Amino acid sequence: MAYRARAILSFRAKVAGLAFAPMTDPIQDALLQLYIAEEEETEIAVSAIGPLIRVAQTTWLRHMALMEEAGLVIRTNDPNDKRRCWLTLSRECKARLDEFLSDFW
Repeated sequence: MAYRARAILSFRAKVAGLAFAPMTDPIQDALLQLYIAEEEETEIAVSAIGPLIRVAQTTWLRHMALMEEAGLVIRTNDPNDKRRCWLTLSRECKARLDEFLSDFW
């Protein structure tokens, strides 16, 4: 279902391009990027998400903290590089996104 998440991200980017001001939701975009990474069995670092969702790193880190508090994502330290952390969807969030995306088409 990664292709469905990609389609939603593409649509959101096109809609955002129609406006004079940015019309994106970093949390929704981050959730979809994390979903794609999990579906493709790819690890994604916390620092890689900000550029993917087109927001400043400080903005992304604030949103990520909110997502962690809400139980949407899980951050784990990289045992090989203490400077890096990995981010994954919580099981509940992944299940809810699976359900949403299966209903989308």
